[in-house]
Amino acid sequence: MHKKAGIDLGLLGRLQQLLRTHRVAVVHSHVFTANLWGRLASLLAGVPVRISHEHSTFTVDDRLRRRIERLLAPHTSRIIAVSEQLRGRLLRECRLPAEKVVTIHNGLRLPLTRNQPRQTELVRELGLERFSHLIGAVGRLEPRKNFPLLLQAMAIVLQEFPQAGLLLVGAGPESERLQQEAARLGLREQVVFAGQRNQAHELLPLLAAFCLPSQTEGISMAILEAMAVGVPVVATAVGGNPEIIPEPRHGLLVPAGEVNALAAALLETLRDRTAAQSRVQAAQKFVQQHFTEAAMIRNVEQLYVEAVAARRR
Repeated sequence: MHKKAGIDLGLLGRLQQLLRTHRVAVVHSHVFTANLWGRLASLLAGVPVRISHEHSTFTVDDRLRRRIERLLAPHTSRIIAVSEQLRGRLLRECRLPAEKVVTIHNGLRLPLTRNQPRQTELVRELGLERFSHLIGAVGRLEPRKNFPLLLQAMAIVLQEFPQAGLLLVGAGPESERLQQEAARLGLREQVVFAGQRNQAHELLPLLAAFCLPSQTEGISMAILEAMAVGVPVVATAVGGNPEIIPEPRHGLLVPAGEVNALAAALLETLRDRTAAQSRVQAAQKFVQQHFTEAAMIRNVEQLYVEAVAARRR
């Protein structure tokens, strides 16, 4: 819709006209900016059912956004949170009515495809054949992912596994800083920055461990993909991560910000491959039972039906 930066009243008019022209019955928007403009436009256009979808703590972490969310709540049919942890924060910090906020977990389209020739090509392209064990992470290179902590943990891991390597897949504002930190720690040759990859899951089977040291998360699709592909996961116990990894038999969770705990979990994963494989099998089964795209779609469809029915009463 070609939204301009900041307040764009023209966008509001264009959206309103579009919704009226097509006689839209349900508007389902995702993340704060789209939730704001989508709900305003649908309210003005007379759309009967308005659903917003929160994927992270972006809304609850900011006072102004919390206030906007409270103002729009009476004009919102349902608010979807991707985790129980996020739902709880929306209720407490935005003071939203509990009956309007529901949890629907993200889901994967399974099975994830594997391309062995492509993986062999990626190994050559990225120079990964030189590593005895490869630890990897996939995500936007931004502060909340806390990848400097992973670099520091990697320095500890290398004391016991000197031929190990770290693969960081993603792009973002922290890219240059992370490369500088890797150099400062003496990890220039042990860390591979792969950049943004549209098919990042193709790299996952190459990993001995997947690690996400985030300070905050919604429901991490990267962790779900790693679990589905069969990679042992080490992550921080933040956001929705404990809902993805509810027990130690599914993966290893550590407190956020604790480099020694993170390094210890990675070392445990590399040392005991039998235990790691056992966690992989339990994790794959858990994802197949609880985090499929089909289940997510069913839950959203049911929410549409309930919201429309409630509107008609």
